[in-house]
Amino acid sequence: MNFAFFRHVRMKFQLSYLVIITALLLLNWSFRDFHNFGFNTIIYTIIIVLFGFKFNFLDAKFLPLLTRKFKHNWLNIVNYPLQIVVFFNLFPIPTENYFNVFKNVGNFFHFTTATGHLSSWGLIGSFTVSLLILLPFLFTVVIPEVKNMGQLLVITIEITVVYVIYLMHSVSSTMSLFGDLTDSGELLSLLSTLFIVAPFVYISLSNQALPLPQLLSRKKTVTIKTAVVLLILFTSAFCIDSAIWQHPFPTWQAPSTEELVFALRSGIGEELIFRGLILSIGINSLKNFKYNIISSIIISSVVFGLIHLVNILAGVEVTSVVSSTIDAVGLGFMFAVLYILTRKLIFVIGIHCLWDLLQEIITGEGNMSVAGLSGLAISFIVAALFVASSFWIMRKHENIFFNNI
Repeated sequence: MNFAFFRHVRMKFQLSYLVIITALLLLNWSFRDFHNFGFNTIIYTIIIVLFGFKFNFLDAKFLPLLTRKFKHNWLNIVNYPLQIVVFFNLFPIPTENYFNVFKNVGNFFHFTTATGHLSSWGLIGSFTVSLLILLPFLFTVVIPEVKNMGQLLVITIEITVVYVIYLMHSVSSTMSLFGDLTDSGELLSLLSTLFIVAPFVYISLSNQALPLPQLLSRKKTVTIKTAVVLLILFTSAFCIDSAIWQHPFPTWQAPSTEELVFALRSGIGEELIFRGLILSIGINSLKNFKYNIISSIIISSVVFGLIHLVNILAGVEVTSVVSSTIDAVGLGFMFAVLYILTRKLIFVIGIHCLWDLLQEIITGEGNMSVAGLSGLAISFIVAALFVASSFWIMRKHENIFFNNI
């Protein structure tokens, strides 16, 4: 990437962000109500004044007192989620404060139909508005540099929360201001992944001059023997994980459009975040650490597994959720090893999408189709298979995985 061009572009977005955050503050002050005025406006205004826009690549070009980053890096690590909370709580969400303003704008541009639902033009227009608000944010509120293992762990958790809570829902929140959404949400999540999450990953790495995720690579490191072993491994693990003996062929169902979109969104978004971003930050930021690669793999895969615990909130049985979490840790470990080995992000994205889609076809419930102790036992077996196979691959390619030990 031409980093000089990147710096020029980001300065334009930073100016836009200063305008947007000021406009959001004014909107909150103008449309305040007794219930949320104190927390959402006064406190956030004080935070912005005291902490400023102390982001890593504002370079103190604008308002040096406010924009210069902290000398102590832990303060930058803490300031990052603080600024995100401020922005997304000032961000236009479907509340009474903003409702009439956006409804009037939507009506003026004919975003809504007579029934109050978003029209086709409304979907395009409101999605464009979302991008105009969010892209300056992504270029400005950037991930701080990581300088030790503790900071890597904290940043990993922060990135995961931003991905799960904010980036995946911000677009639909903005769009719903203009009219009622009739879409199930999966398509919007996929659009958020492609146009918000992907830029977030590439911008974050570019800011620190770290290697960018490669969708494809000419690097050839997987031998025929390794490829055969991987095929047998994934086929065997998938059959065990899906409890194929409980789901005979006549019970399989063709995937719906929603299930297909869900598989794409999960595979693309999660691989971009956990392998493309978190793993890359860990490996490149801890180069002087003896076990930087294996530590980065463990941290990224464990946190990747833990995000599956959110299924509890959807009412899924606890042991099934724990089983899917254990599964995901093992899969995440293997995905990390394969990405480091091949440098092909599209490779792990493809496997991830196919895994999720086939489980929906065969079980209808993914790997949570087996509840209780049986499901836990299956997950432990699958995770153990993947972790053991990962170490076999790493030993076969010690020059890649253990070059600084």
